[in-house]
Amino acid sequence: MNTDTASSTGYFAALAAFLLWGLFPLYWKLLDQVPALEIMLHRVAWCFVSVCLLLILSRGLRWLAPVRDNPRLLRNLGASGAFISLNWYLYIWAIN
Repeated sequence: MNTDTASSTGYFAALAAFLLWGLFPLYWKLLDQVPALEIMLHRVAWCFVSVCLLLILSRGLRWLAPVRDNPRLLRNLGASGAFISLNWYLYIWAIN
């Protein structure tokens, strides 16, 4: 991959990200009758399922042993998951 292709791919990825973040509030506003906590819990649950399936399909189950055998890694992953969940909750709550 040459530099021009990588650069244009990066521009399109950034444009798509900005577009999605700009349109997400419209979607969350349609769900204003649903509590923000319920929306956030669905996001967490479905992200967990999606990432686990993606990891199983791409790496099999060999990704599980390092996580299971390293308590510090497991704690850090749990903490980062808690922080991103709080971020999602505040974002959805603020929009609704």
